[in-house]
Amino acid sequence: MTNKPIANAIVDILAAQTSEQVTANAEGGYSVTLVVDESEVDALVKISAKGVGEQQNVSFVSQLNSVAKLVDQAGDDGVLSKEENFAVNVTNLFSKMVLSR
Repeated sequence: MTNKPIANAIVDILAAQTSEQVTANAEGGYSVTLVVDESEVDALVKISAKGVGEQQNVSFVSQLNSVAKLVDQAGDDGVLSKEENFAVNVTNLFSKMVLSR
């Protein structure tokens, strides 16, 4: 277990058949753009993060609402931050997600 950000973690975002992978920065921050097909808007979004190097044994998962619900939460700017939905904060990772459909 760790209470520190997972530096340079590999972050996977999955919604139905759509997925993206990004690498967090040294402070555990990440940003990803997820573009899903209209047929996948009811799919739940799952974020998983895996540590690297000396943190390779650390793994976190966060299950979010449907893509449609997340798009609504993101508002007009289309950016979903941890202030709008804390589940995008995969434990010690700090994040924002850009959603479009």
